[in-house]
Amino acid sequence: MDEKFYPNTRQSFVLIIFFYASYIIYFTLIGFLLLQFNLIPRNYFKTVLFAGSSISLLPLIIFFSKKSGVPLQWHVKFPGIKIILLMLFLSIAVRIVSSPFDSPAEYFDNLFNWKLKLLVFGVADIDLNMAIHAISSVLIGPIFEEYFFRKQVLGQLLQRLSPFVAILISSALFAAGHWRIDDLGSLFIWGIFYGIVYYKTKSVETSILLHSFSNLLNFFYEYKFQTINETKLIPYITLEVASIAVILLIINNIIQKHKINREFQKEVPEENLNEEIYKESPNK
Repeated sequence: MDEKFYPNTRQSFVLIIFFYASYIIYFTLIGFLLLQFNLIPRNYFKTVLFAGSSISLLPLIIFFSKKSGVPLQWHVKFPGIKIILLMLFLSIAVRIVSSPFDSPAEYFDNLFNWKLKLLVFGVADIDLNMAIHAISSVLIGPIFEEYFFRKQVLGQLLQRLSPFVAILISSALFAAGHWRIDDLGSLFIWGIFYGIVYYKTKSVETSILLHSFSNLLNFFYEYKFQTINETKLIPYITLEVASIAVILLIINNIIQKHKINREFQKEVPEENLNEEIYKESPNK
């Protein structure tokens, strides 16, 4: 293995240890400070503690940048309306298709008892706890997680491995990093889609957008188990098939856009490659 490549096998183990240690230190230190000095009411303690957990990735991001030699540079380009809509529809479709992998044991246990796990959209009651959680999971978490798992980890893996293997590895790390055993399957699937979007668009902003939409959806649906019958089974299968079709169409659209950009790469400056997607000003 090339010693200049970061991270190699030994360094990867160090990163994994650092990753989990940063979370443990964060929860221990911040939890102690919040309780010791009564900084917040007790009924908001858990929400506030978890709301800031993504920030614990910051030391790891800085450490990764220093060790890999890749500077912490990010020239933000805001996605255009087309990409925003595509990522919104993609997040809804993936949520529908991946629903069996949210607590799969519960899903298959009910399936064997002739009950379907149906995704029901609606608006949850909003309180301060939910508002804090929404700000964290929709606005803060995706930025830190996508920068680390996609821009840094996946970006480095793509230099050494095939896109297929690199995306699988980064998705596995992403899933394992959430400490939720029941959701490992769905987190892994989401990691794959975040990885595909980042790899094909070369844009961490787009993967952040998809990540934000996927987290936002958590506040607008719930699962209900209902007895399988013809009136529910046919719409269920139709919705799943339609969602798969939407996913394939959107991914194909992204791939075709990537091919067009690559064809013009030698003629157009790099910062203008995605001018159809990213527009600095509507007047330009």
